Order: sequence, then C-alpha cells, then structure tokens
Amino acid sequence: MTEVQIEKMRPDQLEEACAKNPIAYIPLGALEFHGRHLPVGLDSLKAHDLACHAARACGGVVVPPLFHGQGGEHGTFPWSWMIEKETLVEIVLSTLQGLERSGIELVIIVCGHYPNIEIGDDLLAAYKAAGGTVQVELLRECDAFPDDAPIQGDHASQCETSLMLAVDETTVDMTALAQNKQGAPLSDFSLPKPMVPGGWWFEKNPAHPWFGIAAAENNFPNKATKELGEWGRDAFVGHIKALVAAFESRGK
Repeated sequence: MTEVQIEKMRPDQLEEACAKNPIAYIPLGALEFHGRHLPVGLDSLKAHDLACHAARACGGVVVPPLFHGQGGEHGTFPWSWMIEKETLVEIVLSTLQGLERSGIELVIIVCGHYPNIEIGDDLLAAYKAAGGTVQVELLRECDAFPDDAPIQGDHASQCETSLMLAVDETTVDMTALAQNKQGAPLSDFSLPKPMVPGGWWFEKNPAHPWFGIAAAENNFPNKATKELGEWGRDAFVGHIKALVAAFESRGK
C-alpha cells in the first residue's frame, strides 16, 4: 500500500511524492461526544481515513489529523472540548505556510468536525494577507453526497456511524444503541423528532439511548452499516478526483 502519511515518510519520499502530485490533505476533527456507541475522536479518525484514501487514489500526502475543533453544540458533553476559532485558524495557517514552503500547490482541508468549515473565510483571508498563493479547498465529506444519496451528513447517526464502521468497526458498539447506560431498552423511549418538519433532531435527554446524537428527520443511527460507510468513502474519493482533475487542468 502506498504510504501517504507525512509523519511516516522520509524527506526523500516526501519530495518524490510532492514532485509527482503537489497535493496535501489536512484532516480537521475534534474530541467530542458521539453517543455511547462511537469513539470521541470520530471526527478526526473519519477525516484522516477519507484523506488517506483520497491521497492514494489521487496522489499527494496527508498531514496528521488535528484532534481539536471549534464550534458546535456538544462542548459541554462528556469528553468534549473545543478551542477558540482564532486558535484553530493560527494552527491551520502555520500548516498551510509550511506546506507551501515544501512545494505543495493544492491543499484540501477535510472538515470531519463540520463546524470547522466555519474557519474558512478567516483562514483564507489571513493566508492571502501573508502572501500565500497555494489553492486551498475546505469541505466536509457530506459535501460530496448528492441529494438522493443513501446517507447524508449527521452527528453520530446513520452517516457517521456507517463511516466509522468502515474506518474501524472495532471502535463501534452498535449494542449501545439498543439500550441506555442503565439497561433500559430503546422501546421504552420515543424516537427523536425534529422541532420543525424536515429539520434536524438533537437528542438531549441523558437517559435516552441516543443521547448526544443529532440528524435530519428519519435519519437513525441503528440503520448504519459498514457498506454504507464504504459507499460514503467512495463518493468522497470520487469528489476529490474531480476536484484534483479541475486543479490539474488549470495548468494546461
């Protein structure tokens, strides 16, 4: 398997990879509660996995994932903490500048923690003000999914659970969705509903088996499968292939 992780590569390997495909991926995630059935590092693990698969398919190298994010509504949940937006901008800005000095010409920032995409305007403004010239793209994996896709973006529900099953199914405990921490079955509770038809629901009852999970209407975590996660990964890689092809065509 082709090595794409920067931290595992020697300088000569990095120089060869960048000469062939001057592309780098920055996985931005978080440490955040994702229900009792998923690891708290899901956002970073997911983004890193997607970035590595994209790099192997399209070329380029992958920066180690960042496990600190900003924003969102889970900051007060167990094992969850965020950093200030300005701090995240500074970290990513220094990474961009380092990649540019190393010969990278396209940087794809994969926002596994969806609110991280909100740093985009401030980051690009600061980067350009400092003289940065590399093309930078920020996206979430769900941005690669069409409207009729079998999964859509969510927080710890069908989409992210499916993706984590594809990344590392040993980190997922689907049985935790069937009962709460005290053993009360899901049937003792009503299924979450959005406040507005067609909107999202967010289960905030600590006693509910799906505590901390949020998703669009009729998107439920117990419908997740590894196969859906693999579909999502393939859709993301296909999206990156098109983005890279467009980037490469500009130089012709």
